[in-house]
Amino acid sequence: MSRIYGLSFLLNVSGISRSGYYKWLKRSARSEKEDQLRNRILKLYEKFKGIYGYRRLKVAYKQQYSETINHKKIYRLMREMGLKSRIRRKRRSFYKQTQIKKPNILNRNFKAVKEKEKLVTDITNLKYKNTTIYLCTILDLYNREILAYLMSKKNDNQLVANTFKEVIEKEGELTGTILHSDQGSQYTTEYYSELLIKAGIEQSMSRRGNCLDNAPMECFFSHLKSELIYITKYTSEEELIQSVKNYIGFYNTERIQVKLKNLSPVAYRLQEMGKSNLP
Repeated sequence: MSRIYGLSFLLNVSGISRSGYYKWLKRSARSEKEDQLRNRILKLYEKFKGIYGYRRLKVAYKQQYSETINHKKIYRLMREMGLKSRIRRKRRSFYKQTQIKKPNILNRNFKAVKEKEKLVTDITNLKYKNTTIYLCTILDLYNREILAYLMSKKNDNQLVANTFKEVIEKEGELTGTILHSDQGSQYTTEYYSELLIKAGIEQSMSRRGNCLDNAPMECFFSHLKSELIYITKYTSEEELIQSVKNYIGFYNTERIQVKLKNLSPVAYRLQEMGKSNLP
């Protein structure tokens, strides 16, 4: 028949102090908890394809597991596991001769207090082998939501005009809205200017060669390329185009933005709409 020995006896035989034993128990429990944290952080990191740094992972962790973890701990564990968010590449800018120049009404005041008060637009290029796809987008500064976008193999006036027509068709009345762009040739044509005038939209333009005047749009393109284009290998143009569509859907409805109270653009808009509808 086996005998049951008390803790005091076992500690005495093994030469371990009681305080040392409890310290070992604490370390063991802490190590087990950190292993669980590492597991969860790795799963979230892989879920978002490595585009989240420790700050956004902290928010995603709380949303996923209903538990708050200090951002310093997440940062330390990520370093230990060799996890880093994707590094953005700088976008080279260039200037084209303008036809019609408009004043910079926006003047880097990127804060909007209501939907569709201030919109920004621009074009970027996405390369696949020897082909270039041009993406034109229109973004609402109120919640950084992409309201309209189009892709084309031609960087021409039609791409810009059709993107603008899409936002009008989708959003309806935009009288009094400011629409800001750079001085790219597509935005300085009489045709484009007349489209805005007919819609009651006030046209604003960046100063010559100053990409910071349209920083929110540049920021979106930076996210798109660093979080998708630069880390994905495409097998066809169709795959590239579809992945951009999927990313914009993710960006609008799921991607956490710290400036939007850790909500996605659509979630933030719906939350603020709910507040405004309260009696």
